[in-house]
Amino acid sequence: SDYRSSMIPGFIKGLIGMKEGEKKTVTLPPDEAYGDWNESLAEQFFEYYLGSTYYPRYIPRNIEETIPQINLIGYNPDINLSNIYVGQTFDHLTGTSQDGENATWQIQITNISGDNVTILNIVENGTILSAEGSWDSTVLIVNETTLKIRADLVIGAVYGDPGFFMKIIDFNETAAKLAINMNAPEIKFIGQTLVFELKLVKLYKTSQLES
Repeated sequence: SDYRSSMIPGFIKGLIGMKEGEKKTVTLPPDEAYGDWNESLAEQFFEYYLGSTYYPRYIPRNIEETIPQINLIGYNPDINLSNIYVGQTFDHLTGTSQDGENATWQIQITNISGDNVTILNIVENGTILSAEGSWDSTVLIVNETTLKIRADLVIGAVYGDPGFFMKIIDFNETAAKLAINMNAPEIKFIGQTLVFELKLVKLYKTSQLES
């Protein structure tokens, strides 16, 4: 059949063979419930999306960069692309808040060429970027042309959202080792053995289950 369920595997397994009105206590180890922290899955994930099994501590950026005009919306969703002009300045809003002295990050348009636009990142050295569900990052000005964004990590700290939680296992100056869990609805369920009291109230067939 092509039947699919959102229930965790061990819960389905516990229902098999039960009769109407029957009660049962089901104990599910982590691998049959919401799983544990998985370092190898994190390595595969980052290898696929970043080309490295480790998460980089520093992300380099050019202070002046040329991007497609449509990408401006990613910096600030209120931008009117039909009315942009050279010299225009607007706030850099990427789902993060900027903290610290002189922390505002602005974008200035320095050139428009066809569908592309050249922008200047106006940001102070040491600006801290905060985003819900993620670690803080610090903007570091390298020189007149380059900046880098440093991930400020804490070993053992957990970040993310239901269905994609990340845990910091270790890090050095260049990279971080993470573990992830892509199943748990809440952090407290990760790595936990769960106990359910089941009662089968009604058993019936559906067209999906019939042969």
